[in-house]
Amino acid sequence: MPADSRSFFSLSRRAILGAASAVPVAVGASSAEADAIVERCGQWLAADAEIDRLSLRWAELDHQAGTEKESLETRLKHLHQRQASGLEQIADMQAHDLRAVAGKLAVVANAAREYGGPIHDIVTDALRVLIGTASRKI
Repeated sequence: MPADSRSFFSLSRRAILGAASAVPVAVGASSAEADAIVERCGQWLAADAEIDRLSLRWAELDHQAGTEKESLETRLKHLHQRQASGLEQIADMQAHDLRAVAGKLAVVANAAREYGGPIHDIVTDALRVLIGTASRKI
């Protein structure tokens, strides 16, 4: 996997969503469906970021912090269930413009990041090109 593909996503969830929202401006598009997809993708990415944060906190705790660990485990279980449901909803939604496509690509890239490999690299590259194209048109 290219060294820059992991850092691309670990550094810029907000930038990805910001670029996804800028794509329709660049191409003159507007769509309520795209708004729904981008919103759902944003929720999924936010849950993903919270899972990362809580997982790191859980790993920092020692065995004496049992109550906080239990609380974190409960929250993580809820977030994983919410993400699984959200992923199914996103898959069922049809992307009709570049903004929705960017949102979906951001979700797939984040979902695939822990596995790495060519799928992650392909999606990361496609999203990078899409964001770059949109930013040049603004």
